[in-house]
Amino acid sequence: MHLTIDSRFVHGAMPLTLVTPAGGGPHRPLLVFLHGVVDDNNSQLTDHMFAALHALGPRAPDIAFPYGDASYWVNSADGAWASYVLHEVIPKALTVLKADPRRVAIGGISMGGYGAYTIARLDPGRFCAVGGHSAAIGSPGGVPASTSDVIATATANPKLDGRAQLWLDVGAQDLFIGADQRLANALHIQLHVWPGGHDFGYWNAPGATTWASTHTRSRPADSVR
Repeated sequence: MHLTIDSRFVHGAMPLTLVTPAGGGPHRPLLVFLHGVVDDNNSQLTDHMFAALHALGPRAPDIAFPYGDASYWVNSADGAWASYVLHEVIPKALTVLKADPRRVAIGGISMGGYGAYTIARLDPGRFCAVGGHSAAIGSPGGVPASTSDVIATATANPKLDGRAQLWLDVGAQDLFIGADQRLANALHIQLHVWPGGHDFGYWNAPGATTWASTHTRSRPADSVR
């Protein structure tokens, strides 16, 4: 489904793509998936993605793919992109798909992986899972130096994500592997490292497409927000 959100946070009509398995989305977990810096809300609509969903069968989540420009999904003078995801994208997706509000996961590729961890820390307890694929943390290749802040925040409070299941994976040849390892160390989680670099060849590999399927369990009632 292709929708538009008239956003008060980023001051414009923003495209939103929703994917739901055959049979509809009610009561399924919702995965909010954030794109990378040169991509858009339709970049992950690939045969690999649909095959991975199909393979999950009844465990497959609904997925919301918002558009985030080259914002790194943060609140800035150019737009409150993190607030847009939290307060407009997620409510819209839950309403349209009738997905389970107790099982909302957030993840992304590259810029989106950084954004997922940043957004999750703005609303502790909101997400049942947070995942980053090749998260663009640090400042190589022109990436904003402010993206290193997520490591400092995690070091200061590694439990800020509450009971969310946390995931990080990266290619062995990825330029961000060092920063991703530091974030994993700060969060006391394992960094999953597989062959590959910072490219779609790595992101479309089977191991990097199924993290949410095992991390969208039911949440206690007192954690619903």
